[in-house]
Amino acid sequence: MSKEIKEKLQESSRILDILMEYIPEGISIALAIAFGDIQDIVIYKVSRYGAQLIGYSRKILENIHFKDIIKKLNICHADGITPATLEEMPLYRTIKKGEVVQDEEWVIHKSTGEKITLLIDTNPIRDLSDTIIGGISVWRDITKQKQIQKEIKDIAKFPDENPHPLLRIAQDGTLLYASPSCTPLLQDWDSKIGQPAPDFLYQIVVDAFQAKSIKENIEVNYRDKVFSFTIVPVIGTTYVNLYGVDVTRQKDAEKELERYREHLEELVETRTAELKILNKQLQQEIIERRRVEDVLRTSENRYRFLLDSIIIRIFYKDKNSVYIACNENYARDLHIKPEEIIGKTDYDFYPKELAEKYRTDDREVIETGQRKDTEERYIIDGQELIVHTVKVPIKNEKGESIGILGSFLDITEKVNLEKEAEMSRHLALIGELAAGVAHEINNPITGIINCAQILFNKSSEGSREKDLARRIIKEGDRIASIVSKLLSFARPGEERKRMTSITGIVSDTLMLMEKQLKKDSITIKLDISKDVPEIFVNSHEIQQVFMNIINNAWYALNQKYPGKHENKILEILGEKISIDKQSYVKITFYDHGTGVPTHIKDKIMNPFFTTKPHGEGTGLGLSISHDIIHEHSGKLTIDSVEGEFTKVIVILPAGEKIVFTV
Repeated sequence: MSKEIKEKLQESSRILDILMEYIPEGISIALAIAFGDIQDIVIYKVSRYGAQLIGYSRKILENIHFKDIIKKLNICHADGITPATLEEMPLYRTIKKGEVVQDEEWVIHKSTGEKITLLIDTNPIRDLSDTIIGGISVWRDITKQKQIQKEIKDIAKFPDENPHPLLRIAQDGTLLYASPSCTPLLQDWDSKIGQPAPDFLYQIVVDAFQAKSIKENIEVNYRDKVFSFTIVPVIGTTYVNLYGVDVTRQKDAEKELERYREHLEELVETRTAELKILNKQLQQEIIERRRVEDVLRTSENRYRFLLDSIIIRIFYKDKNSVYIACNENYARDLHIKPEEIIGKTDYDFYPKELAEKYRTDDREVIETGQRKDTEERYIIDGQELIVHTVKVPIKNEKGESIGILGSFLDITEKVNLEKEAEMSRHLALIGELAAGVAHEINNPITGIINCAQILFNKSSEGSREKDLARRIIKEGDRIASIVSKLLSFARPGEERKRMTSITGIVSDTLMLMEKQLKKDSITIKLDISKDVPEIFVNSHEIQQVFMNIINNAWYALNQKYPGKHENKILEILGEKISIDKQSYVKITFYDHGTGVPTHIKDKIMNPFFTTKPHGEGTGLGLSISHDIIHEHSGKLTIDSVEGEFTKVIVILPAGEKIVFTV
């Protein structure tokens, strides 16, 4: 609303306040405004005299519901006994039905308990569209007038001491009696007892006899006073009685009220013209506001589309960690609609411990006013997720933190790619190291084997020298084989492969390790299905993989059960499976040994990483095994719970070479 409009409205209010302050005595005005339901009528303004008349302050009477006014004043009908209802009151009928009520008598009880009689007029207040929005009520105190009328009715004689004018006139117009208070009137009329009454009184007397009814409110002016006469024909006689009441003050008040009413109408016309101008200005402001709202709505839609389109989860909280908004992706993760998050807290969506952690982070951001970045790991549906969360404070113009804007992103794939890249770099370095070591070892070991062969050839059968030479050749070949594997690890390439039975490879592997397994009381349970197809592999390399896996199981079982035990068992299972309509062979090595600690699960495939004591393991077994299986288009996975079990699964394509998607 413009400053000019506000000033004009304030000026109108001041004029109305002045008017209500200086309404003359004998007249009271009350403005009532209707809000929505017609039953809800509120007294807006009460004149100063009106408040004094009924014995309450304006502060108490203004802004009070009309139905409460009826109760407070104990309003009754003119008989002073029958209680008034809301629907009977003139002001209610005016606002409800548009009635214009004039000269209705109602009895009220003042704050002192005194009863007074009011004569009430009401008129509706309409707006520019001719809709009734309130009403104006004018009341006059006629208590004394009612008392005078009652006294007149009770008069059986014409006592000389009566202060009010009392006359008796015969049917032919002769003035029969006049009280002492009538003397000035008779002088003014130039009339005496026994003489004819003035013509205007004679005509009234004639009318009263003809109508045989009481004539009321016959006004007679005398100098600066006004008298109101009631003419009563006396049954069975030929004269009438005239009872007079001085209504000068009442008439003056009515004239004054009329002047104020005319002035009020002028004010209403003036304010109506001003309001028309203001209405046009408001219409322009509404049009401009709607235009701005349309622009804001378009901007908000673009903003919402942007938030809902990005993969980052975004949320907004107040300083008490209560959600205010979020984007579509965040709501989808919580299985709700974005608008349903309003007013919720983290306790509504997360476990108590996690919710408390989030709220602790929120308090830190609010109190420090600094951004907070965290990376956290979660296990969801058996899979580990890594989430990067950013929380920044939202500040007002004073620099005070009033909320938190947060976002989080699933960076599991990114972290895994970084790990794979890091592992690739490690493997490259290890490969270079292995190649260098292999070349350095190959030459001297070849010389050792050749010398041992010469010694072997020259030694006699059964001699100690021939036995030592045989052992040197055997260990030298073993060293040469290890060097060959190092070279293979450094420069992996396609080996010669052929169709081979998986049962045969497992049997050959167990034959080599049988003696050691029996020695440590480890029971082997072998269950390979008869329908397992052959596989296209390098049997020597697959045997090496199986040997590494069995060796790790042997070590884990010995660590958990140093001696004999009924659970010291290694199960080897073989079965045919189908993946994407392709046939595969699945070999499972299952033991109940020490298991793999959670914090090193992502490291056990790394070269040279081992949990075995120094000197008992190189850390190359699983790394090389993983590479061998990968080169055979297969997959090697490990499922383990620390202290309970380890399950190593090898999956290889059946028949000819098939690329396995991992």
